[in-house]
Amino acid sequence: MTYTLSINQKQAISLGLTNVNQVIILGLIAEVHSWAEPEIIDNTVYYWTARQKIVEELPLLNLKPDSVYRHLKSLAKLGLIDYVKNGKKDCVILTKKGKSYYVGNKSEKEESSEINPSEFGNKSENNSEMNPTYKNTNLIRVTRDKSKELTSSSYTSAEKISNYLLSKIISVNPKFKKPNLKGWIDEIEKAIRLDNRTEQELINAIDWIYTPAGSFWQKNILSGKKLREKYDTMNMQVISNKKQENTSAVDEIYNQGLTATEMIKQMGATS
Repeated sequence: MTYTLSINQKQAISLGLTNVNQVIILGLIAEVHSWAEPEIIDNTVYYWTARQKIVEELPLLNLKPDSVYRHLKSLAKLGLIDYVKNGKKDCVILTKKGKSYYVGNKSEKEESSEINPSEFGNKSENNSEMNPTYKNTNLIRVTRDKSKELTSSSYTSAEKISNYLLSKIISVNPKFKKPNLKGWIDEIEKAIRLDNRTEQELINAIDWIYTPAGSFWQKNILSGKKLREKYDTMNMQVISNKKQENTSAVDEIYNQGLTATEMIKQMGATS
């Protein structure tokens, strides 16, 4: 059950939200990766938000499954969530607009406070939520050490990479056990922030794993933690493979008996 509920009335109204129950449900969906089953639909990670589960999480609202359905449809109509049916399952993800709803810890009386802080800033917002990916929708306020706060950009990238890795795994093993996706995101965020990996480097590593050259790692990289731990090892293998390929190309040209000038021209043509 979600214990603490908070509402930013100004931001809710600006997004067209006038129903308090829908505002609270939107906030719950913001944390969906921590309590719902992932479902891959058209190569996108959605989450199965069972109506009864939402009822149980929000007992104060006295909701019924049918009313939850109507609220989900209304949130989708407002463009705040992407809502699809997968068989009998209600599956959702937040849209970019949905993520712009912000419930922060700043006092509403602070004239200098931002209702919708920068999504891609390099510094953590003062009093920002622990989960910057969904910093605009968190309902639960967390007390934490500021030195451990995450930047919104690195956390957003980490979430994207985690979902991408999960989609790749499920494409091979549809019965893959539901992971602790929050744990994956935390580990990959550390890879970005502490290990100086870029989002594209990590995406490239995942893509390489699902090629014939990297297929050995498919059964080994089954979490964000393993992706972070084994990144250097995999990168060295990629570099080694490229050196072997380049050496083979030079040897092949040399074996043709070409002059140095002809070899240079030939190498340029094949590069």
